[in-house]
Amino acid sequence: MTAGQENPSGADAELREDIERTREQLGETVEALAAKTDVKARARKKVGQAKEQASARAAAAQEQATARIDHARAQVADKAATAKQKALAATRPTAEHVQGSAEVASAEAWQALPDRVQSAARQAADTARRANPAVLAAIAAAALLACIVIARRSRK
Repeated sequence: MTAGQENPSGADAELREDIERTREQLGETVEALAAKTDVKARARKKVGQAKEQASARAAAAQEQATARIDHARAQVADKAATAKQKALAATRPTAEHVQGSAEVASAEAWQALPDRVQSAARQAADTARRANPAVLAAIAAAALLACIVIARRSRK
C-alpha cells in the first residue's frame, strides 16, 4: 500500500455514504420543486387554509355575538326588574288613595240616599244573603240595569 491509499475500502464506504446523502438531498429537492410546480395541489392547500381561517373567524365571531347577547339580556332583565319595582312602588300609594277615595265616595253616596232607599237596599242585601246565588245574580243584574238607565237619562 502506498501512502495515498491507506484504506481503500474505508474511502469507498465514505464515498458511498456521501453519494447516498447527495441522492437523498437531490430527491428532496426534486420533490420540493415538483410540489411548487403542482399548481392544483398548491391551490387546494391554500383553499383549505382559507377555509380553516374563515371557520375559525366565524366561530370566534359567533362566540363574541353570543356573549354580547347574553350580556345584553342580563342588562335588560335587570332594568326591567328595576322598572317593575319602581312602578309597583309608585302605584301602591295611588291604589291605596283610590281605594280610600272610593270608600269615602261610597259612604257619601249612601248618606245622600233617602232613608226609604237605604232601607230598601238593606232589605235587598239581607234577602240576597239568604237567597241562592241565582236570585243574587238577578238582583245584581237588575241593579246594574237601573244604574245604566239612570246614567243614560242623566246624559240627555
